[in-house]
Amino acid sequence: MRLKHHIYLVFTLILPIFVYGDHCGGKVDIGPIFVHLDVLESGKTIKTLDMGGIKLNGTIMIKEGYGFCVKPDVLYATGNGELFAGALGFGHIFPLNSDFCITPVVGLNLSNLSTSYDMMNPYIQQKVNVKERFRSLAPYVALEANYNFCKGYRICGSFQYSWSRTHTWLKKIGTFKSHSKGASYAVMLEKDFSEVWSVHLGAAYNSSLSHEKHGLRGYGFKLGTAYWF
Repeated sequence: MRLKHHIYLVFTLILPIFVYGDHCGGKVDIGPIFVHLDVLESGKTIKTLDMGGIKLNGTIMIKEGYGFCVKPDVLYATGNGELFAGALGFGHIFPLNSDFCITPVVGLNLSNLSTSYDMMNPYIQQKVNVKERFRSLAPYVALEANYNFCKGYRICGSFQYSWSRTHTWLKKIGTFKSHSKGASYAVMLEKDFSEVWSVHLGAAYNSSLSHEKHGLRGYGFKLGTAYWF
């Protein structure tokens, strides 16, 4: 039986608080996304999923001027399957100089993916289409970085590592539990148009596999607009 695992595409959203001063309260971000997923069994791709959707995330300062922040994140995509993912992280922004900051984060990801695949039925020796849904809960740690390389432009990067516990449901067959772990990487280029509006282009890659190399591998792209408050 195939075991499949956590996937959560991370598009970095870092709050460069020093850009607009100590009175910046946060940032919210929304935009369309494209997601590609490879389903792996023993390290080999047995199914691919392409989906389009929308992603909303933010960085909210807990108390202005102290660096502590909350990072909510929601993603929905549909196509060859249906993916919903949400996350909540807590971090602290550390400005290293006027152009560069890092943000360590700890948090929790929740993912739900519904799809179907063709499985061989040993009784009739034919492939049958089976509906499948799996949910995963994954605590994570992350490190984000933000660099303002010229006035009004910045590049952001993120590394995240998560540990997932997954429940896989196959219609009329049963429910199965599994564990996996893996890393996510993201990069984003952002341009400011004013003190309250900016646009950005982001890309992300994720791989989450079990010890047997079962799991998911994915990448995605996002074009977003952000509002600073």
